[in-house]
Amino acid sequence: MYKNNIIIFTITFLFLSSISVNAQDTHYWTQQYGTKSSLLGGAAIGGVRDNSGVYYNPGAIGFINNKNLSITANAYQLDRIKLIKGGGNGIDLSSSGIQTMPLIISGLLKAEKHPKHTLGYCMLTKDQFEINTNARYEDSKNLLNDSYANGNEDYTDQFNLISSVYEVMAGWAYGYKVSDKFSIGIGNYGSYRSYHSDYNRNVRVIPTDSNLILQEISTFDRSYSIGLKNVRTVFKLGAALNLKKWKFGLTLTSPSINVWGQGSMQSDVTVSNIDYFGTGTLISLTANTRQDKLKTTYKTPLTIGFGAEYSNDKTTFAFSCEWFDKVKDYTIIKANGGAYLRPAILGIFTSSDVLKINEEKKSVFNYAIGFEQKITDKYYASIGFRTNKSYSTVEKLAKINLTYTNWDIYHTSFGITKKREKSDISVAINYAISAKKDIYQYANLTNSDASNFFEGNPEKASAIFTSFAFMIGYTHRLK
Repeated sequence: MYKNNIIIFTITFLFLSSISVNAQDTHYWTQQYGTKSSLLGGAAIGGVRDNSGVYYNPGAIGFINNKNLSITANAYQLDRIKLIKGGGNGIDLSSSGIQTMPLIISGLLKAEKHPKHTLGYCMLTKDQFEINTNARYEDSKNLLNDSYANGNEDYTDQFNLISSVYEVMAGWAYGYKVSDKFSIGIGNYGSYRSYHSDYNRNVRVIPTDSNLILQEISTFDRSYSIGLKNVRTVFKLGAALNLKKWKFGLTLTSPSINVWGQGSMQSDVTVSNIDYFGTGTLISLTANTRQDKLKTTYKTPLTIGFGAEYSNDKTTFAFSCEWFDKVKDYTIIKANGGAYLRPAILGIFTSSDVLKINEEKKSVFNYAIGFEQKITDKYYASIGFRTNKSYSTVEKLAKINLTYTNWDIYHTSFGITKKREKSDISVAINYAISAKKDIYQYANLTNSDASNFFEGNPEKASAIFTSFAFMIGYTHRLK
């Protein structure tokens, strides 16, 4: 009996030790907001003088004199991911989707009796991304011990993955014009963030010996469903400087403050008739749980931003950069205690031992440059470029993640603006690309054996990410 318990404990440890998962929303500069800032590739911290400054630099809104300035921007975006060998040797994975999103809705409030004071508000889509991919593999292989299943077996392996993140932010900002050259401000923003991830893996090894069919089929199943919601808030200090043709800006954003969070975790893992030790002894195990109303935490770091803009009658050149501090390893969501390995009377490995989502963020530095040129009295052309570095510290992905975009992205944009007396209308395109050769596979369907429960060990793969977005912006001036 003691020996049997040791075997069960050993197998369970090997079976469950890799179940902890990692969250990876790994980019800060995926979206840009407001018409001008989008046209200039996001280089807006120094020269922003419209109400997208409520988000970019609250100090800058003190310079805005038009109290009825209204800006909206909408984007239509196509994302595509291709993972070469992402599902195993010869199995490429792909995911694509079209998104429609309001990038920003914002406005300003300014009292005529207090021209130095400006209040602003905004609501924007901070993040929106989804991966949806699947694969199936069939082969005839000699995977089972010949002592009880001679020759090749029918082998089938399939998996599917859906992972998404969505975040919307709303906030206010106050700007105070100290002088004609200098303005300061403060902003406060609340974010609602949601994750959802579903993962399913099903492996079947079927003996072709007629004496064993329907008797000793080896199976492996792994499924997760994780969903969480979180509300947090941050504060931002901003300053802006006007020096004739030059404009400068500086921002300081606080680490996030967790306000509320709730999530759920569901997991089911089953092993049936697998000769793990290669001795002919077949092992069967199962682990299962679902827990709701779990506390969640999400953290964003301290950031420092700087921007500069030069402008004359025909040309504008803008530059922005932002440094994001690292975030030490922390737990986003963790299951409570309770049985996980079944039967529960074994008392080995509770849900809290193995089911949790952790995250760690490395320090990131992003920059953007933008250029605008007057073509005629009414038309202006713009071009921009920005980096969008990944903060992921994970080299080899866990069995499941909340997002899977752990590569650096580079964005370029081009647009045309028609300026009229009371309004401007702009159209722009944004193209983003990333290529990374040393990521790990999402699943390995082609290199399996009993020693890894036929789940396979992820190997190196390559990722290509592209995104094409079409943006329409409208600025309306009532006075």
